[in-house]
Amino acid sequence: MGTYINKGNFAFQGTRNGEYVDKSELIAVVNKTLQTRQRYSCVSRSRRFGKSMAAEMLCAYYDKSCDSRHLFADLKIASHPSFEQHLNKYPVIYVDMTNFVTDACDDIVKKLDDELVNDISKACVLSIAYYAARDKYVIHREYQSGKGFADLVLIPRKHVDSPAVIVELKYDKDADTAISQILRKQYPAKIAEYADNLLLVGISYDRETKQHECKICLVKSEK
Repeated sequence: MGTYINKGNFAFQGTRNGEYVDKSELIAVVNKTLQTRQRYSCVSRSRRFGKSMAAEMLCAYYDKSCDSRHLFADLKIASHPSFEQHLNKYPVIYVDMTNFVTDACDDIVKKLDDELVNDISKACVLSIAYYAARDKYVIHREYQSGKGFADLVLIPRKHVDSPAVIVELKYDKDADTAISQILRKQYPAKIAEYADNLLLVGISYDRETKQHECKICLVKSEK
């Protein structure tokens, strides 16, 4: 549990070492709700608008395992009446879901060699592995297209200049077989608008040798 409890103020220290726009008045808003029926706060913002930075700031302020006074001394919160009352007074649990999912993926991958692996379980693992790509892609599992279902299809979000990706997963067969199935069953048919910028990915797992194989093909339409 030491990984998640009382992580200190190191992350916010890094933020303060660079250019920082003072958002510390958020702390006063949260302080006002402590020990009331409104004590559960949700800090929601658009993507890339500083949710992680806000969480790091709150952790640095409340975490009783460190002294963060110097990090807030020149910020607006330092002049607020509640500043001293709650500064570094509480145990804090900090969970970064990006790292949490990445760690979970690592744990699952380590177990692949010891468990029966099938297409569904590998699809689950890859869905987690591609979690980091969620800002650029919409991910579909068991995507109906052509004459069957593609294991994974990654479609670029609007205004993202990246190729679409079709992933076929096989066990006890080679990666070329996976690529052949994508073409034979016409999986690209439903995303024809990406025909000029499409990656075909075949991934195989041999249960006897416990080895993975991956083949990636870039498809470009002739214009």
